[in-house]
Amino acid sequence: MEILIVTHKLNESLGGMQKVCRELYHGLSEKCKTHIINLDKDDSRFKYYTSLKYRIEKYLKSNLQIELVYFNDAFVGMLCAKIRKKVDAKFVVTAHGLDIVFPNYFYQKWLRNHLIHFDQIICVSEFTKTQVLNLGIEPNKIRVIENGVDKNDSYPVISEYRQRIMRKKISLREDDYKIILATGRAVRRKGFSWFIKEVLPSLPDNVLFVIAGPMNSPYSTFSSWLDYLPSSWRTQFETIFSKASDSNEIYKLMNHATYGKKFIHLGKVSQADLNALYTIADLYVMPNVKVKGDAEGFGLVALEAAVRGKVVLASDLEGITQAIQNGKNGLLLPSIQADQWIITITELLMNDEFRRGFGQNAKEYTHEQFSWTTMVGNYYDCFTTVLGDPVPYGAPFDFERYPESLSSVA
Repeated sequence: MEILIVTHKLNESLGGMQKVCRELYHGLSEKCKTHIINLDKDDSRFKYYTSLKYRIEKYLKSNLQIELVYFNDAFVGMLCAKIRKKVDAKFVVTAHGLDIVFPNYFYQKWLRNHLIHFDQIICVSEFTKTQVLNLGIEPNKIRVIENGVDKNDSYPVISEYRQRIMRKKISLREDDYKIILATGRAVRRKGFSWFIKEVLPSLPDNVLFVIAGPMNSPYSTFSSWLDYLPSSWRTQFETIFSKASDSNEIYKLMNHATYGKKFIHLGKVSQADLNALYTIADLYVMPNVKVKGDAEGFGLVALEAAVRGKVVLASDLEGITQAIQNGKNGLLLPSIQADQWIITITELLMNDEFRRGFGQNAKEYTHEQFSWTTMVGNYYDCFTTVLGDPVPYGAPFDFERYPESLSSVA
C-alpha cells in the first residue's frame, strides 16, 4: 500500500490534534510507503488552501503508484473532494466534530455535496458519526476510529522543587490547598464560566480552580466588534478566527469579589508548566455545556489527564463519552447539574486514597484502550479494507513491493 497524507497540522508543535496527526504519520510510515503534503512553515494558510488542489493533482500525476489519499480533517478534504473524479486513488477523510457541525447553512450544504465523493469517512466518535449520518451519508461509508494518547511514561517526572515553583506561580503557599485543573481554549462549550459561577462557590474554602489555555484580550477591537453581532453570527466568526468565546465572561469573573478569589486563569502555558500543573492537580474537570453550532468531537484533553493518573470529571455529552468510560478512566456527570458536580467533587477531595487508586486504574485502562499502536492499526486496517486488500497491521512490511525509502515529503 502506498498513500498520500494531506494535512496542515504536522508541523504545529502544540495541540492534541497536531499530536494525533504526527503519530499517525510516523506510525503509518513504518508499515507502508507514506507521502505527505503539509503546510510549510513559511506558507500562509491562505496560500496553502488555495493551491492545495493543484498540488495534489500534480503530485498524483508524478506518483502514479499512490493508491489512497487521506485528508486529516473534513474542511481540508472538502477543498479537494472533486479531484476524486479525476484520479484512480481512493479518498479517505477524518471528521473530528466542529468541521462537521459548523453552524452555517452554506457550509452545511457544501459538506453534503462534497462528502459523497469520499470512499470512506472516519469519525473520531459515535457522536461525530451521528452528525455525518445526519448529512445523508450512507452508513457503509462511515467508520469510527478513536484518537490515541501518549503513555504516562512519555511525560517527564516533575521534581518536588518544580512542583513548589508551580504552586508559588499560582499564588499557593499552603500545602493543604486542593487544586482542580482544566485545560483548553476558553470557548463557551468548555463550560469554564459556568463552573466558576455555579459550582466553585459551593466547594470548600481550600479549593483553587486553575485554568490553562489561550484566552483573548477583552480590550481588543475585534472582541469589541463581536459584541455587536447576533449570537449566531458571533459564533461563526469566533470559530473561523479561533477566538476564545468565553474570554470576556471569565475576565469579568476575575474581578468579581466572590468568584475572583476562587480561581486563576494562567493563559497559554509552556509544556513544562503544563506538566507541572498536571502533577500538582488533585482533580481534572471538563464541565462542558451544550452550545448551538459547536461541539466536542472527542475529548482528547480528558484522556491526557487520565493517562497521567488523574481522576477526570467530565460532562456526559457529545464525543466526550467516547473518550471517558464512566467508572473506568473517569466519571461522567450530567451537564449543568451543579448539585451533582458539587457533591462529587467534595467527596473526592476528602478521600485522597480513593483518588490515587482510581487514578492509577484510569491510567492503566487508558493505556490499554487508547494507545497510538491501536489508533494507527485501526487506520491501517481501514485503508487496506478500502483498497480491497485487508492486511493485519502486525503483518511484516513488504520490502520487495516497496524497496525504496519508507516516506517522502511533498
